[in-house]
Amino acid sequence: MYNGILIVDKPEEFTSHDVIAKLRGILKMRKMGHSGTLDPMATGILPVFLGNATRAVDFHASTKKEYIAKFKLGIKTDTEDIWGRILDTQSVDIPKELVFDAILKFQGTISQIPPMYSAIKINGQKLYDIARNGGEVERKPREIEIFEIEILQDDTLEQDEYKIRILCSKGTYVRTLCVDIGKSLGVFATLTELRRSKSGEYSKGLTFKEIQEIVKNDDITKHISPTDSVFSNYNRVDCNETAYTRLKNGTFARDIDIVDMPLEDDQSILVYFENNFFMLGETKPLYDGGRAIFPVKSFF
Repeated sequence: MYNGILIVDKPEEFTSHDVIAKLRGILKMRKMGHSGTLDPMATGILPVFLGNATRAVDFHASTKKEYIAKFKLGIKTDTEDIWGRILDTQSVDIPKELVFDAILKFQGTISQIPPMYSAIKINGQKLYDIARNGGEVERKPREIEIFEIEILQDDTLEQDEYKIRILCSKGTYVRTLCVDIGKSLGVFATLTELRRSKSGEYSKGLTFKEIQEIVKNDDITKHISPTDSVFSNYNRVDCNETAYTRLKNGTFARDIDIVDMPLEDDQSILVYFENNFFMLGETKPLYDGGRAIFPVKSFF
């Protein structure tokens, strides 16, 4: 069984669940999961967590994502993207400069209403199931953040079509962002193309064909990132055997058994034994004035 993160370059028409199903066949293992769902029309970076690394999925889900998107003004669909049913069209006569200004105004903290065609659950039902049955329910707006938004040039763009790069927070719907840009201009808009170019610290993925070829040559482990790569911004400590045994048994390890114990309390920390990452811990004060690391999540 493999342990770590395999970065997949997801093709069009595959759901994120389809990617997992195909990889289970290629890698001959069951225990895996993905971080950050991609729609079937979207391509790009999908981190797949293998073996014990599946315990880190929730930690990675909150990382920033980068997308390259195209959208077209003058078209309205039921799914907010070009793969949906066209509900209405209109002619558009808006100078590019005004469109550019409207796009750039969406940088920062904004409010966004999730689309009906999404996996969000309301009263136990996924929104896209309700939408496919012709229904619609009220959705509460959510606060998201667009850290960066950039207008890109592309000679293949059609009339009234624009290309942008977005660096955004978890929970951002790029389809809805494009629709909202259109609304700010008083016109329809729909997403025409979407690629995730970065998910957290991961920006280069392998296609299914490449993965199959690598597995055939028995060197796939060279392309699997270690589990601790998810926590690249965390500090690290090394513990002795006493601390290792205590932490593995679910109790705290005192500072005297930790190398370079952090000075701050309530700090998440990566814990290693004999240079092997095995746990995410947290620093806490003790009743007797000492300090310790308590287990948060094990990866052994």
